[in-house]
Amino acid sequence: MDAIIFDNVTKRRGDFYVKQLDLTIKRGYIAGLVGPNGSGKTSLISMIMGLMQPEHGHISVLNSDIHLPETKQTIGFVYDDLYMYDDYTIQKMHKVIAPLYLIVIDVYILHSSSFLIIYF
Repeated sequence: MDAIIFDNVTKRRGDFYVKQLDLTIKRGYIAGLVGPNGSGKTSLISMIMGLMQPEHGHISVLNSDIHLPETKQTIGFVYDDLYMYDDYTIQKMHKVIAPLYLIVIDVYILHSSSFLIIYF
């Protein structure tokens, strides 16, 4: 099974675009997006997450359409910067993020002197 498939994907954003991308990332492999500003890295991630729609082509994750709620449940994403208000606690973030998922979970937090463990 393939992890991610871009099938003839095209997306234009301003002066640059992703043009007719055919790319398959096999399940179990780690892939990185490397390139200069404007080369389409953020656009590809946004399209995988369903935040941006390709103008042409199709994207699938684990052989499923990215727009299905069940497929979105299989995707995890972490920004390189923490986009969170300074006064937000883990519990507040949970209240914001949990409704985006099909399964609502309880969060249990254990504090340690060097790290934070969150059990779902």
